[in-house]
Amino acid sequence: SPDQSHVTIHYLYRYSPYWYVANLSSKEIHKLDCHWVSLMSLRNKYYCASLSEAASLIRDQEYNGCHYCLNRYDTDRHSREVVLANLQADLG
Repeated sequence: SPDQSHVTIHYLYRYSPYWYVANLSSKEIHKLDCHWVSLMSLRNKYYCASLSEAASLIRDQEYNGCHYCLNRYDTDRHSREVVLANLQADLG
């Protein structure tokens, strides 16, 4: 059968209340359609319904944005101060 993954992602974005997925093991946060989410174990997935929910994990629990899909919040690439400033700007 043809690959339906692209259709599935569009369905998830239209109907899912969850836009971000945090990995409880690696403490990385990804966008819902990031390739790395498909490789995560179900028990390590924590779904965030908004950027503000994901931001609180970054601010309060030192989670890190994915290098590929959320690089503005990647503390491996940017200083913590830059990441927090990016979050504040994006949250308005």
